[in-house]
Amino acid sequence: MGNLRHCCALVVVATVSFVAVEAFTQPEQLVRDVVAAPAVTLRIPTAAMQLASLRVPTFKKKAKPKPRSVATTPSHYEYTANPATLYRQGCADGAAKVSGLVVLDFGQQVHFGEYGAYNFAKHFDSNAQITTAIEAYAVGYSTCLPKHAAVHITLARGTSNYNILVPSAEEAGREWAAEVVKVGAYLKQHHFNRITSAAAIDAEPAYDKTFAKTHDFFLGFSKADHGYLLYNYGSLDGGIHSYWNVEQAYYVAGGMKEARAVPEIYNRAMAQEWAELASQKPIKLAGVMTSYPRGFKSSTARHVLRGELAAANAPSRELAAVTNIGSK
Repeated sequence: MGNLRHCCALVVVATVSFVAVEAFTQPEQLVRDVVAAPAVTLRIPTAAMQLASLRVPTFKKKAKPKPRSVATTPSHYEYTANPATLYRQGCADGAAKVSGLVVLDFGQQVHFGEYGAYNFAKHFDSNAQITTAIEAYAVGYSTCLPKHAAVHITLARGTSNYNILVPSAEEAGREWAAEVVKVGAYLKQHHFNRITSAAAIDAEPAYDKTFAKTHDFFLGFSKADHGYLLYNYGSLDGGIHSYWNVEQAYYVAGGMKEARAVPEIYNRAMAQEWAELASQKPIKLAGVMTSYPRGFKSSTARHVLRGELAAANAPSRELAAVTNIGSK
């Protein structure tokens, strides 16, 4: 019996040994087979290799361009049409190398036997007298301007829609335009190439709540068919629908082809009113008018108006005509 157990044990050991040998022998055979196998060459397309070697460029986000700074020009409330006074005024602006829009505001439209305006000393100046005064300013500016100064002014003959006292507001507009043409011819005749003639009006809804006379003045100016611009440096007095509706406010700010808006921006509310109009109609905003120290400085007014235009999703404008009125 003992011999039988011994024989069985030997059989088991032999079986296990055979299995173990097989287990270790087969991997070695696999290794030999792999080594003996023919080499496989992997070919990577040239284009793919070139693509893999390319460096992915990094793009820097372009900084949003800042609006360029614009020098503030002086505009003037006129207390006289005396040529000597206007010559001195022009000379001072020329010596200071003023460049941009300059409004000479001669006040309220009136008629005393002929068309003209009440100046800020409550004195009547005829259209002919105002034209002579503006020409004297141009002479003073050109005489006192440094010879090689790289400047140019748009010299605007200014008035107001305040209580227009004339037989026909349309005729008053036509007469105003005719005088602007005369100044333009004078500038050309005397080779004052650094000055451009224009017109301007402080058009405010509260001054003419029905809009009738304001409309007629603009219409008359346009009918003169002359090609000169009329800058509206007025307000909206509470915004559209407070006095004037959208179409009326639009007409004097770009609806009439010669009209350009240089609105009074004395505070943020005024900027918001103009931005609201600009979001509804494609007005022609050329700049801003201030009356510092009564309200914003010109640089602040320009910045605030641009911001309000953006907030209202209205088209942005360069607003290059930046002027402050208030000098005598």
